[in-house]
Amino acid sequence: MLTAPLNQTNTETTAVDIGLSCLGCIDEFGVECQFFQGGACSEGRAAGCMHAAMECHAEAQAEIVLATITVMARHATSASELRARLPEIERVIELTAA
Repeated sequence: MLTAPLNQTNTETTAVDIGLSCLGCIDEFGVECQFFQGGACSEGRAAGCMHAAMECHAEAQAEIVLATITVMARHATSASELRARLPEIERVIELTAA
């Protein structure tokens, strides 16, 4: 689990930081993975990582969902585009809850 915050000016770990750590976007020291750091982490990759993270880190599912939406929002060009991706997140939640 994440011990260092992504935002180094803030000493508190946020829910997004925890979710990004569970997704594998950042490690326990706050270092970003190559895909996340280089901006190559796509919406599809985020959804795939979300499914694996939700199974491995059941205690942090809310944080994982929040972090996934955050990653998707970084790539969306509009609110409509982000809204169109939400059913994918819902499907992952349903699969994980089953």
